[in-house]
Amino acid sequence: MESEPPESAQNGSVGGRMTPRVRNYIRVALAAWTLLCALILFWEFHSHTKDMELLARGEARASWQKDILYRTWATNLGRLYVMSTEATPPNQCLVGLPDRDVVTTSGQSLTLVPPASMTRDVYDLDRERSGLIANITSLRPINPANAPDPWERAALAAFEKGEAEASSVELVGGKPHMRLIRPLVTDGECLKCHEAQGDKVGSIRGGISVSIPMEPFFALRRAVMLNHLLALGLLWLVGSAIIRGGGLRIGRDFDQMFKSKVAVQESEEALRSSSDTLQALVNSSPLA
Repeated sequence: MESEPPESAQNGSVGGRMTPRVRNYIRVALAAWTLLCALILFWEFHSHTKDMELLARGEARASWQKDILYRTWATNLGRLYVMSTEATPPNQCLVGLPDRDVVTTSGQSLTLVPPASMTRDVYDLDRERSGLIANITSLRPINPANAPDPWERAALAAFEKGEAEASSVELVGGKPHMRLIRPLVTDGECLKCHEAQGDKVGSIRGGISVSIPMEPFFALRRAVMLNHLLALGLLWLVGSAIIRGGGLRIGRDFDQMFKSKVAVQESEEALRSSSDTLQALVNSSPLA
């Protein structure tokens, strides 16, 4: 009577071939390893995105500090006049301000440039050269061009409640930018133009908004992630090879166990057959 195959043949391999159970073990291990590598890659992407945002926010803060520095310099001069030309016409927002326009002893016409106008002109130059977008804005602008957009308006309202900064990645012109805005606090020089609006020293006059293009930072992230992807891909290949090699080793071990058990069973069967034959001979002997 033919004996049933041992359980090791069902769990391992038969004739050097892996059984479905061992193949399933390998598939599950490979799926788990692939999922782990994918999670690592996702975490790296998320982590580097945050790092790029921190770098962009730091650059925006540095730009803001620079803007405040030269704005303070211009304000401390008292009044800054430039030649009245087509490129620098008299500021219509200052109509009625005493000494907005003066004439030198040589007959040269000069016009007053307030710090806000100077800041705006510098921003226009910076936008053309570096792509950085900056703006001086207020909930009560004298110049309509300084009116806030919805994002700036929400930040300015938060400044009135005590917030010191607002920043986030937003679309500007359809492209991602790190936007940052900090408040402008009214000082004595500001009152020369803004006292009529009810401003007081120490009150929030408005804010300076800076927008840094994120594309250079994203390009850096792509370069870093490419290196990580290559390294992680190599690690995945090595791990997958180890998993498959381990599965084959397990299959071979089961196969060897199966062969050994079959050999033992065959030996036992031969021994029983020999014993039965011997017993039959003994029973048929005349001496029995």
